[in-house]
Amino acid sequence: MPNGLVETAVPIVGSLTVIVVGWLLNERSKRNSAAYQRRERRYRNLLDAFRGFYEGEAGASDSHRLRQRFLDEMTMAWLYCPDEAIRSGYAFLATLKLGAVHTAAERDAAAKRFVAALRRDLVGRTSLGPEEFLIASVRKRDN
Repeated sequence: MPNGLVETAVPIVGSLTVIVVGWLLNERSKRNSAAYQRRERRYRNLLDAFRGFYEGEAGASDSHRLRQRFLDEMTMAWLYCPDEAIRSGYAFLATLKLGAVHTAAERDAAAKRFVAALRRDLVGRTSLGPEEFLIASVRKRDN
């Protein structure tokens, strides 16, 4: 092969390689970002519906609707949640079953573990523990 052809081909092949690798990395980044946004949206839906299990957060009909939505979201969680989040979500639901003997503190602890599992999936490593999640309700003020 003539020396001039090699001198011309090497930069062209190198440039094309850089362009292709850059494009592939960019596409992978887009897919990862889209997946993260989908999970975040689903987790927001779960946490929003989660309010239906706590008094003072919603009226009776809203509470029932939110609880049903939470159950529906938990079913969908099988498609995108890690195993830890699914198990902790079901552990929380187990504290609510009729006939189950669980204290409010046990129910809250299970709820906090569930939220922490969702956080670990979204954020990765975190120094926050389940016990640091605050479950608070807004109550109407009597005048």
